[in-house]
Amino acid sequence: MNRIILPLAAAWLISIGCSGKSHAPPSHGSDRRKLTVGGAYKVTYSTRPEPIPLNDHFSVEVSVASTDSADLPGDLSVQVDADMPAHGHGINTAPVIRRLDSGRFVAEGMLLHMPGEWELYVDLIQGPVRDRAIFPLILK
Repeated sequence: MNRIILPLAAAWLISIGCSGKSHAPPSHGSDRRKLTVGGAYKVTYSTRPEPIPLNDHFSVEVSVASTDSADLPGDLSVQVDADMPAHGHGINTAPVIRRLDSGRFVAEGMLLHMPGEWELYVDLIQGPVRDRAIFPLILK
């Protein structure tokens, strides 16, 4: 088995070095604009405080725009959550979401309780349709 794994690992390391690209998730704050998985919305976020504190409450402000420049549906709602996929768990708090105005929301009560690789999820919900923006984070 080692005869197979070692050459594959070496090839992977060489490909990273040759391409000059890192395959690690971006550090917190490096990519704050994303399209949703379904492509219907552009999502941007910011946090207070900045940067995200370890094991302390923070808020996430979310701005949403449709990709076709149409007005956002009046019944559009937002959910914000976070997960550590490698650990198989999420956050231990239940954020409270408030609508600030058309296309702007704030999630208060977020808490990332341990360092490592996280994903911040912004779900946009209209009736039975849910679309998600995923923001990879590394919390140190």
